Amino acid sequence: MNVDLSIDLTKGVNLPNPTMNASGCVGTTAASLKRLAKFGAGALCTKSISLVPHLGNLGPVVAEVPGGILNCIGGTNPGSDEYVEEIRILLKEIDIPVIASVEASAGYEEAVKMASEIEVSVIEMNISCAHRAHGVIGKNPDLTEKVTRIAKENSKSIPLFMKLTPNVNDIAEVAKAAERGGADGIVAINSLGPGMVIDTETARPLLGGPGGKGGFTGPALRTIAVRCVADIARAVDIPIIGVGGISSGNDALELLMAGARAVQIGTALMYEGLGVFTKVNDEIATFMKRKSFKKLDEIVGLSLQYLG
Repeated sequence: MNVDLSIDLTKGVNLPNPTMNASGCVGTTAASLKRLAKFGAGALCTKSISLVPHLGNLGPVVAEVPGGILNCIGGTNPGSDEYVEEIRILLKEIDIPVIASVEASAGYEEAVKMASEIEVSVIEMNISCAHRAHGVIGKNPDLTEKVTRIAKENSKSIPLFMKLTPNVNDIAEVAKAAERGGADGIVAINSLGPGMVIDTETARPLLGGPGGKGGFTGPALRTIAVRCVADIARAVDIPIIGVGGISSGNDALELLMAGARAVQIGTALMYEGLGVFTKVNDEIATFMKRKSFKKLDEIVGLSLQYLG
């Protein structure tokens, strides 16, 4: 039996399969993003872009911990002028959707406008980093609605997805604020935390960022991501991209059944390499054949009926 892994993410943005990289994971140049497409990603997501260049934090910026990693990369990017040129190159060489992630730092309005003018498929607005100043936006529904509204005014006809943090009491309320502000979709979730790990031999934090803090990602984050996606799916009428701890087809299926229409893969790229996209898609297809599902749409939100 043939199965159809394609999905309409939003407003005619069609993905050949539901997988893509999470922002900042491998996708720092046109060349690196193009490699992801060759390994089966259904869409490509850029690193979060700021209007002006960010040097990021001094190393080390990644520490392995039980269940995942802590990172404090610090928004390293060459600025929107240079990065837009990288995206232009990419758009000429691939035939799958490209998502431009934009950081909600100073001048984000202009950065969003620049991304919209090169006609990417979707703009992802990062308001939720666990160890960056703009992360406070995603913790406040009023700020979220305000920033969403401004970003939407500048994104023109390009669909705008707001990336939310799990570090809130009620993520559904923040998602509803984004929807009120005009968001076309939600990305959930960003990293948990911040957390800290200490080298007991030196008594120093292992991470080199401010305060030795970093955002937690990895397999242990998945249960939080599934719950957040389900909460959001029951609260809003806009599509969701689920992200957090995915390394297998079954992991992805949990988020799809919770209400996501696509998924982003991040930390697993460090451990399994680029082949993780093919692995996840093959395992989803095998599941669909075994359960007699013909289209991916039949799985999206399947579990919501059992949540009351």
